[in-house]
Amino acid sequence: MEPASGANKDVILFGAGTFNYGVTISEDGTLTSEGTIFGATKGGGKVSIKPNLVPLDFDGRNVKAVGDFVKAGEEATMEAPFTELLAADVAKYLIGTVTDKSTAKIVESSEAVADGHYIKGLAYIGRAASGKKLIVVFDNAICTSGLEIEGKKAEQGAATVTFECLAADDATEDKLPWHVIWPK
Repeated sequence: MEPASGANKDVILFGAGTFNYGVTISEDGTLTSEGTIFGATKGGGKVSIKPNLVPLDFDGRNVKAVGDFVKAGEEATMEAPFTELLAADVAKYLIGTVTDKSTAKIVESSEAVADGHYIKGLAYIGRAASGKKLIVVFDNAICTSGLEIEGKKAEQGAATVTFECLAADDATEDKLPWHVIWPK
């Protein structure tokens, strides 16, 4: 399919990207801090943003039509198979705490979700075919998958982790704070 005349030809190539936290953007969409990379991934990752649509049903209409849907919230997730894990990150994945002993760092379960378990500025930073960065940012996120590692003989392991975008605790809107950014 040919792009429209004069259309931007930034083909999305999210494959060569990183998952970062602590990312900040300005009001105009400028990336002001790339934050910190979560760790190396194996096999890429996935970003999913979906509106929750409720279809309206009218007697006598046997087809869906423009105006027949109401948006009732949305869901946004990022999933990545990390092959490099830090104790502090594992504590976030498991809603746990890290204790630094003389011989080891120990991650143990927390009784409740604390501020440190939430992730501010979670982002996937990929590239378009033109080389420009393409960025997806969740202002707030939490790991909803826990940690699952499958060890196999003669194969590098990876822990696939899923993060869910969250509204702020004082949110009054029915939308999530996510941003998909194509820098100029």
